[in-house]
Amino acid sequence: MRSKLRFALLLVLLVGWMAGGCGSDDGEDALVESEEPLVESEATLGVMTYNVYVGADLEAVFQQLMGMQLIQGPQLARTAYEIYDQAVNQTDFPRRAERIAGVIAEFEPHFVGLQEMALIRDGEFDFLLNPQPNANTVVLDFRQELEAAFEQQGLDYSFAYEVQNADVELPMLDDNGAFMDARLTLFDVLLVRGDVVVEADAAGNYSAAARPIPDLPIVIQRGYVEAEASVGGRRYRVVNTHLEAADTGIRDAQAAELMAHLAANPAGAPVILLGDFNSSPDLLLGSGLNDHGAYLTITDAGFTDMWKGGPGTGYTCCQDPDLTDPASLSKRIDFIFVRNSSAPGAAVIDTEADEAFTVGDLLSDRVTTDDGSLLWPSDHAGVGADLYVD
Repeated sequence: MRSKLRFALLLVLLVGWMAGGCGSDDGEDALVESEEPLVESEATLGVMTYNVYVGADLEAVFQQLMGMQLIQGPQLARTAYEIYDQAVNQTDFPRRAERIAGVIAEFEPHFVGLQEMALIRDGEFDFLLNPQPNANTVVLDFRQELEAAFEQQGLDYSFAYEVQNADVELPMLDDNGAFMDARLTLFDVLLVRGDVVVEADAAGNYSAAARPIPDLPIVIQRGYVEAEASVGGRRYRVVNTHLEAADTGIRDAQAAELMAHLAANPAGAPVILLGDFNSSPDLLLGSGLNDHGAYLTITDAGFTDMWKGGPGTGYTCCQDPDLTDPASLSKRIDFIFVRNSSAPGAAVIDTEADEAFTVGDLLSDRVTTDDGSLLWPSDHAGVGADLYVD
């Protein structure tokens, strides 16, 4: 769509020059006045979703935690340390953040849904006395790293719209036999470009949530964040979410909760739903048996999947957890969904247009770490779209 708009602009300039002659002050003023709306393209809305990856395979860890007993504490502590070490020391989010910012800078969408935005903290070992999250020494803050990368790229986005999801603290047993507590807090963030006018925003958590260890207050919370906003005089409702990965029943319940929430649309605007849904339209290429339930719940509620590439294309998940292996994307679980509104005067998004694309999935997208390793920017590819609006 961007190339089409650039071609249209060049054509208008050429026609104006031929019709008005070259060197006319009046003609130049008229062309300057007409240039901004064509470049801004009020008839298109740029959106993107990107799971930036916490840096370790949390789904596998949460599955290990399911049903674990307190007597297995040492095993739990070793698992927690391995995840901590991988996320903090091995998968180099600061370097990956630079590339993620570069991908966003290439397209500069109006809205970007980010999942697995992590805040990693540690602290003194007191888990046995107080299992509630209380470690407060910041080790790695994804928001801080991305904001710095955005500033380097000259990007103007607000990070203000977020939902806090899981906030989990576990004891760690490091390689030296020392105990400490580690805390992982996850957020979904809806980035909004600086020229977008946000009229209202909201966030919420789903009541359906995984509770892997019955003896401990560990809840794998998930949620959504949304904004009602205006772009070029048109109003939109944009929502970002990340559904449960390890438990199909909980994921399907979360999708049903989200559809119930979105059934009411007081804005009377088209709804754009972004996120990592951990659900696939492909019965044979999804996350597992019956993993297509959440996808069907969303499409049955009137949402259109904007990827039009057809079967076997658009894969978004998942690279190997350490991010160093050759490309291994094999399923499509990250989506841009659109549902138009029937309200009088509402903007209408062309849901048949083939304007979606993947990002971060080329060999050239990998980053080089200080030790010379090549890392993918995330274990997911992102999905973007230039939505055409009538």
